Amino acid sequence: MRRSGMGVASAVGGSDAGSSGISAETAGMLCEILAESPFFSGLDSQALAQISYLFRIAEFQRNDWIVEHGADQECFFVLLEGQCAYRDAQGPRIEVGGQFCEEALVFAAKALDGITVVSDTCKVAALDRLAYQEVIVSGAAATDRTLRDFLIRLYHFDAKMLCRFGQPDRRTDHPSSSIPGV
Repeated sequence: MRRSGMGVASAVGGSDAGSSGISAETAGMLCEILAESPFFSGLDSQALAQISYLFRIAEFQRNDWIVEHGADQECFFVLLEGQCAYRDAQGPRIEVGGQFCEEALVFAAKALDGITVVSDTCKVAALDRLAYQEVIVSGAAATDRTLRDFLIRLYHFDAKMLCRFGQPDRRTDHPSSSIPGV
């Protein structure tokens, strides 16, 4: 496998129409995908639209690493075109609409799996942690209910990640027990 010719930070500069790098068509597609995502479900259409325009577009070639194993995770990705795989070309596939590196939206961590391109080309939409947190935590989408929902989504995502990597979920600190009104 070869490394991508550019790092994720420089790769997500945007290549579609509009100053945000996202065309209206791509933003609409992202809204539909995000509405089904654990991190974004429950947000209203206005918040989803606002978030969709924060994504940047990046294109990669066959055998490029979108995320390298052990690298700092900087972005959450949605696959728009092509096909990727976890670990290497023989790993589990990620199809169009697939999402990966969700944990990068919440905390700095090293990538547990590498993600590589297995089709001739691939296009992803990438959202970095700072942009996500600005909108969710301090932006227009922030309400007490949104913050509670966010913490609950984070808890369930964490449980999903533990199971994905063969670790049982032994936590007893469910967020709803410590958040008023949940």
